[in-house]
Amino acid sequence: MGLISDKVNDTALLAEAEAFQTARLYYNSVKASARAGDEIAEDIARDMGVHYKRKRSSKEEPKEEPTPTPATPPQEEAEK
Repeated sequence: MGLISDKVNDTALLAEAEAFQTARLYYNSVKASARAGDEIAEDIARDMGVHYKRKRSSKEEPKEEPTPTPATPPQEEAEK
């Protein structure tokens, strides 16, 4: 029973990979049209873009802005 299940899972994985590849090809084509000024393509690319955002890997540290150091007030002249 496990052999059939493995083959079905393998087939599903291949089908998903092919579908993703085709969708990605279409998305890149739409983005190219959007860059060329096609307004409809811009809308489609914007809608599809939410599905193709890059995610940071767990190894990659988020870039942080340097924390500003608080300004130290000028020291008063020592009292005479």
